[in-house]
Amino acid sequence: MLTVSLVLAYLTHRWVEQPVSRSASRIPPRVPLAFAATVLLIGGAASSFSIHQMQTQRSSAPSLAELEQEDYPGALATLEGVEAPEGVEFIPDVQTLAQTRPDYYDWGCRQEFGDGENRGEVLVCEDPDSPAEPDLTVMITGGSHAGQWHHAWRILAAEHNWELLIADKSACLLTEPTDPEGNQCHEWNLNLLDVITERTPDLVFTAGSRVPNDDGPENIESGAPEKWQQIMDRGSEVLLMRGTPRREDSVADCLAEGGDAQSCGMDPVSYQQDNPLTAPDLPGGLYTLDMTEHLCEEQVCPAVIGNVAVYYDKSHLSNHYIESLAPLLKDQLREEMPHLF
Repeated sequence: MLTVSLVLAYLTHRWVEQPVSRSASRIPPRVPLAFAATVLLIGGAASSFSIHQMQTQRSSAPSLAELEQEDYPGALATLEGVEAPEGVEFIPDVQTLAQTRPDYYDWGCRQEFGDGENRGEVLVCEDPDSPAEPDLTVMITGGSHAGQWHHAWRILAAEHNWELLIADKSACLLTEPTDPEGNQCHEWNLNLLDVITERTPDLVFTAGSRVPNDDGPENIESGAPEKWQQIMDRGSEVLLMRGTPRREDSVADCLAEGGDAQSCGMDPVSYQQDNPLTAPDLPGGLYTLDMTEHLCEEQVCPAVIGNVAVYYDKSHLSNHYIESLAPLLKDQLREEMPHLF
């Protein structure tokens, strides 16, 4: 099983034995981390807590917890010294890949775009595993490219006694529109600020940059910095995630039709040479994460990494791959926001 001992072993090596610096280039080189092969075999160790045990109130949500970790390193295969074995079929298989969405999609609180007269209503997905006295409250909001990280945050929340809330309306990024009357998300965004004021999350996590559907370059949505500032003005810290790549057709369909990791992958050409989330004209006090080094190589963002399918559709990460990213997300989070720990 992928246990907390694996995560702790990784972090110990990362922070005690061999600190590394990060590259600011468009697609960073493979992380120069000599990750001992024995760490990947810890799966059956005597940890009393595992990701599998944490996953309460879930039905069929996918998990790496009961699989042989050495066969399915997933995102850990982007670390130097970690290799995924050949001859292993990737997971999830093509029959189930398209259904590996975040589990909160089935909770009845995710809102579709539009919604007619109720388009301004904000529903909050409560945390089914919320501790009685959380040390921190995190709110994920701002569309599906923020929500896709839910499974990793749920893992971290269970480990650190955090409460995890979600407010997600499809296609509603956190922006301040130039044409409020014609914007389907404007009223929802206004009401979201009231919800944030009422719920007072310590941290709001949302999508930062955006890789567009066309061939345009990575960008920050117009009006987003103003919205981020409004959230900070209400007392919450704001953490931005750099965007994930897109393709015109579904990765799940491409793989089902016989494509491979390269042919079904994404072209990283849309990424800016310099991460737009580090631009000096953005509001002060923002925090940022960038996971592209665990998604993209120089020429391609593969559809399969470490024997784990990376995407379940055109642009969203699969729960399996998100789970494998959890210790790497924590690594960056600890570096960017050490006060959370």
